[in-house]
Amino acid sequence: MENTFQKDLTNLFKHGIFDTKAEIKFYCRYGSRIKGNIENLDLGTRSSNALHRYGFTTVEQVSDAWDDLNKIRCLGVKTIAEIHEKLIEFYYSTLTEEEKSEFWVDTVKATMS
Repeated sequence: MENTFQKDLTNLFKHGIFDTKAEIKFYCRYGSRIKGNIENLDLGTRSSNALHRYGFTTVEQVSDAWDDLNKIRCLGVKTIAEIHEKLIEFYYSTLTEEEKSEFWVDTVKATMS
């Protein structure tokens, strides 16, 4: 069962509210915490297979390739959006309660500018 954050994040992506500016800001701020195997991202089969095919094995590698995912053959817009969404969910799970509050404030500010 999805938790509230996952539902909120999915809705933000679906409605275009959580856009590239917010994604990039979040990545720059919290991306250094990324550790673990890409299986931790709980990606769909297409995304997971494509990343493995291109030699990605860790969350950190995928995160470092954030802006270059569109250069990978077989990764379309929806697949890249899924990868970004799962990375952000993974980052979010590492945040303290205070940082989670800051995340939502930053997200709102980024989407309004």
